[in-house]
Amino acid sequence: MKNNFVCLTADVKFVNSLPFLVTASWAIVCITIKHMSQQTVFQFRQSLICLLQLYAQAWFIVQTVWVGGHFEPLKQHSEYVGKVRHTLQVIKEHARASTSGLAYHHIPNRMLIEMINYVVLWLNTFPTKNGISTTLLLQ
Repeated sequence: MKNNFVCLTADVKFVNSLPFLVTASWAIVCITIKHMSQQTVFQFRQSLICLLQLYAQAWFIVQTVWVGGHFEPLKQHSEYVGKVRHTLQVIKEHARASTSGLAYHHIPNRMLIEMINYVVLWLNTFPTKNGISTTLLLQ
């Protein structure tokens, strides 16, 4: 199967000063996000390994991971890192829309983390036009 191999773009981004590792795949158009409790290289490595195992459980082989942001800047691959930055902006927009109706002046960190995970769940629920399939979903 030609779509067993995927390439990922990854970046560490902040939502209300909480660090998240965001990855976006190219061939299957799947978004993954993981909250990182600390901003260390060890924590980044552990989070990335956890996400790679998630792809392996779905029988996908990750060939390449392009990383931007706080780690090795990729000027020659800026279009790849730009994809994950755009993805994060979409996640933030949906999270803002979800929180706008809540009766909170300050959203607790745990609630924000779960809200971001909820948004990514629903973004991955509907197939995209240029994804692996226009009718089938990754579950």
